Amino acid sequence: RDLHSFPTRRSSDLAMGLDKYAPPGSYNGIVAAAQVGFESCIGIPKFTSDGVAVEFHDDGNISSAMAQTDGSAIPSADDKPISQLTYDELMQYSIGSPVDSVFADAKILKIDDFFRICAETGMRPIFSIHSADAPTDAEWQTLKTMADKYGLTKYLSVKFGGRSPSIVGQVINTFGNGGLYSLILLYAGDDSTAISDRISTLVNTYGLDTSKTRLDCEFFEADVFADSTSAWQQAQIASARSAGYTVSAVLDSGSGATTDGIRDLMNLGVTEFTDFRMYSLGLNW
Repeated sequence: RDLHSFPTRRSSDLAMGLDKYAPPGSYNGIVAAAQVGFESCIGIPKFTSDGVAVEFHDDGNISSAMAQTDGSAIPSADDKPISQLTYDELMQYSIGSPVDSVFADAKILKIDDFFRICAETGMRPIFSIHSADAPTDAEWQTLKTMADKYGLTKYLSVKFGGRSPSIVGQVINTFGNGGLYSLILLYAGDDSTAISDRISTLVNTYGLDTSKTRLDCEFFEADVFADSTSAWQQAQIASARSAGYTVSAVLDSGSGATTDGIRDLMNLGVTEFTDFRMYSLGLNW
């Protein structure tokens, strides 16, 4: 694996690994996660105003997760959503300086580079699609071309929210049934539609064939055990498991993710876990 050829690599950064909380979606973050045993990483594809596909984890303006390389704020004139800035404009700023000054030279990744790093490290890529920035049909084709380039299409998963089912139609139109590793239905605490009804919509409205396309269901740990949502959430986990779907969970951030919490999730049938840094580990990949 050609880990040495990527231009922003700094061996001192990699040596610090996750202990220095390398920014999610950065070269350093993905490599460090692979080194400590994570098996997949999540990217959120967005397109710049000049049509470059980049990975950016936050919604809204870029100041939510970027700053100048010295750590100072982005000028208000440039503090816009990804879609309103060119790639060259984005490259003036750092995704690392808001995390730690040692990562000040970390720049936003192109999706092409995201796939390349996944291929180099053996990490399986997962796209998390936010409805506000969902790719167009043409942009999905661009993303597929990149995945094909690195031989990762059959390893790619696409995660989407329950209130954005039309994304499944776009994915099937682009990749076909069975063309990806899986689709992941993310189930938020304020969802009020049963898993079985969600899946019925995906099948009947958007043509999902679950005999060809693996469907996983993901929950937030905080919702699964919150007083106000636990009964409903745990019932949906049971429903997903009884239907034969794999269940994953997003762990609470920082110290909120505990061994007991993971054990409790496993007792409910959860077998795959995503940590708050956007890296995943599964017991049955």
